[in-house]
Amino acid sequence: MITLIANIVIFSAALVLATIRPGFGFGMALALGRHTLPDRNNPIVAAAPLFILATALGIYLRHGGIRLTKLSVLAPAVVAVVTAVGYFQVDSPDSSIRLLATDKATNLALVLGPLLLLTPALADKVIRADVYRVLIAVPALLMTITLATGSVQESSGRAAALGGGPITLSTAAGFAVIVMVLHPEPLWLQPFDTMIRLFSGAVFLVGMIVTDSRQPLGSLMIIIGVIGVTGAAKAAAANPDQLRRQKRIRALSFAGILGGCALMYQLIFLSDANRFQLLANPAAELERSRLSTWRTGWDLARTGGPLGNGFGATFEVEGPEGLAYPHNFILELLSEVGLFLGVLVLGGLVVLAVQAWNRGDRVLAVLGLYAFLGTNFSGDFYNSRYFFVFLTASAIVGRQRRLATVAQPETRPELLHRELVLR
Repeated sequence: MITLIANIVIFSAALVLATIRPGFGFGMALALGRHTLPDRNNPIVAAAPLFILATALGIYLRHGGIRLTKLSVLAPAVVAVVTAVGYFQVDSPDSSIRLLATDKATNLALVLGPLLLLTPALADKVIRADVYRVLIAVPALLMTITLATGSVQESSGRAAALGGGPITLSTAAGFAVIVMVLHPEPLWLQPFDTMIRLFSGAVFLVGMIVTDSRQPLGSLMIIIGVIGVTGAAKAAAANPDQLRRQKRIRALSFAGILGGCALMYQLIFLSDANRFQLLANPAAELERSRLSTWRTGWDLARTGGPLGNGFGATFEVEGPEGLAYPHNFILELLSEVGLFLGVLVLGGLVVLAVQAWNRGDRVLAVLGLYAFLGTNFSGDFYNSRYFFVFLTASAIVGRQRRLATVAQPETRPELLHRELVLR
C-alpha cells in the first residue's frame, strides 16, 4: 500500500511538472516505453499519453497556444495512413499476432501521432533544452541502477535496467551522449555542467559495453565519425566563450569515445565465450544473426500484395535464434504495409532527413539519423517514434529560424551606411 501511494504521488508530481515545464513532459513521453523500460505492457508505459496531454496543456497555457505547421500536420497524417493500413490488413487467426497488431497501432496512434503534432513547440529553446535534459537524465538513472545493482535481463542474462531490454537502454544512452557532445550551451547548473557531462558520459560508455549491445555502440561510433568529418557539431555560438566551451566539450567527448573503443577492443579478446568476440568477424556475425532474417523479411515484402501483410506479419519471421521480427525498419515497413505505401513513406523520410540535416537543428537531426540507423539493425516500429519526431522537429525548427531571420530588419554594414547617407 505504501509503495502504491508513493508511486501515485510521484506520478502526479511528474504530471504537474509536465504542465509547468512542457519540455519535461515531451521528453518523458518520448522516453517512456519499451525503449528504456522493461516491458511495454508495464502500466507506466501507458503514462506516455498522459504526459502528452500534460505537455499540450502546458504549451497551451504557458507558450501562447499550440502552433501547427504543414509538416507537423502532414507527418502524423502519414502515420495515420500507415497505422490504418497495417491494422486492417491483419488476416491471421493467431491471437498473439492480433495482439501485437493492436499494440503497434495503439502506440502509433496514442504516442507517435500526438508527439508529431507537438513538434513545433521544440522551436522554443526552453522546451527543447528540457527535452534534452530528460533524454540524459532518464537513461543516466537507469544505467546507474544497472551498474550499481548488477541488474540483468532474465531471458538473456545481459545487463539491463531493472531486468529490462539491454539494447533499448544502450540506444537511449547513445541519445544522451549525442546531446552532450553536440549541445553547446549549459544544460545543468554552472560550474557543474561540464563535470556532469563527463561523469554521465563515462557511465553511458561503460554501461553500453556492459549491456553487451553491439548495435547502439557501433551506430554511435558511426555517427560520431560523421560529425567529425562533416563538422556537424559546429553550432552558432553566441560568443567566443561559448565557442571555446563547445570545443572543449567536443574534445573531451571524443576522448571518451576513443576510450570506449579501446575498452571494447579489449573485451573482444577477454575470453572465448564473450559475445564481443563476434565483432572480430562482422561478416560471420551478420550471417549468423541477421542475413537470413532479412531475407525472410524481404520475401514477405515481395509476396505481400499492394498493401502488405498487416501489422504483426513479421512476428512469424524465423531466424537462427528464433528472432520474431526482421530487425530492420525498412523491411518491416515494406512487409506490413506493402511496397507501394512503404516506398512512398521511405521517400518522404529521405526528403525529411535531407531538410533536417541541411536546414534544421543539427542536434535533433543527428539524433534522428542515429535512431534510424539503429532501427535497421535492431528494434522495430516502437523505435520509429524517435527518428520521426527528431527529424520532423529538426526540419520545423530550421524553418521557423529562417522565417524569424527573414522577418528581422537588415543590418548589413553596407545597408547601414546607405541609410546614414540618405539621412
